[in-house]
This record gives sequence, C-alpha cells and structure tokens, in this order.
Amino acid sequence: ALQGRLAQLPVQDLVQEGVIGLLKAADRYDPSRGIRFSTYAALWVRSAVQRSLKRTPAQRAPWNQGHAVLGRVFDALEAERLRLLKQW
Repeated sequence: ALQGRLAQLPVQDLVQEGVIGLLKAADRYDPSRGIRFSTYAALWVRSAVQRSLKRTPAQRAPWNQGHAVLGRVFDALEAERLRLLKQW
C-alpha cells in the first residue's frame, strides 16, 4: 500500500512534508542529550513523510516505482539541506 501512496503524491509534497519534519527536529533538538542532529532529524523527517502518506488514499503500484519516488524525495531533501547550509 505504501508504494501506491508514493506514486500518487507529487514529489514536491513529500519534500515539503520532509522539510516540516526537519524544522520540527531543529526546534526540538537538545544537544545536551548526546545525539547527533542528523540522527535525530532523520527520525522526524521519516515520521513526517510517513504521516503524510497515511493521510493519502492507497492505490496499487509496482514496488520499484514507489522505491524510485522515495529515492527522489530523499535526493530533493538532501539538495534542500545543502542549499540551506550554504545560506547559513
């Protein structure tokens, strides 16, 4: 069912959900806990994207198609992260 939802949502919507998760991670991160930010943020990004997918009605799609879309989402998130790092 996950692959069907991935195929149905535009990549930019998933990227936006990932950015929202990243912003939540940045807001709630506590460096005194001894956890690397990248590890902490990955949990929030994954959670935000999965929540978005659960709100989307399922539609059947080939397994590899969903995998490809998810790969593009993570590539776009990485590009956005690098862009933001350059600005900062």
